[in-house]
Amino acid sequence: MSLSAGTGKLSFALKTLRVCCDSAQGEWSDEVRQDFEENYLKPIEQEVMATINAISNLDQTLTKALQECEEDF
Repeated sequence: MSLSAGTGKLSFALKTLRVCCDSAQGEWSDEVRQDFEENYLKPIEQEVMATINAISNLDQTLTKALQECEEDF
């Protein structure tokens, strides 16, 4: 019952987004790009990282609960 597959997909998606945005920087380096970076990309990265951390904590809690339930039977 591991949630690590979901966090792996989120991590990969975030890395893919960052690679795409970084590769566009050579052709798109104006104020609009800076605004996009500050107002959209960075908040998305922060939210995804917070979500990954929360899922990891939940995964640990669920694993512990499952182990404790198995011990009782």
